[in-house]
Amino acid sequence: MAELITIFYELIGYWTARAILPVISFGRWSVEPLGVTMTGFNHFGLKRRQGGGHIVSSRAAGWIGCCVWLAALAVYLFVFKV
Repeated sequence: MAELITIFYELIGYWTARAILPVISFGRWSVEPLGVTMTGFNHFGLKRRQGGGHIVSSRAAGWIGCCVWLAALAVYLFVFKV
């Protein structure tokens, strides 16, 4: 079960956040590329870029993406009362 959760937040959550974060923040937020290990992130997985804006760690981006999908599911269940 833990592997399934890890796969869900690493694959689906990461790519969702990678697509959504730059759009809703008008390019001020970006997501750390997969396979690149950056350092200097705070406890929330954020790091300030030199030119302004922020970078979100891949792990934090995975959880952000999962929260987006959970919010979408909650809205769906609320609207259609399934």
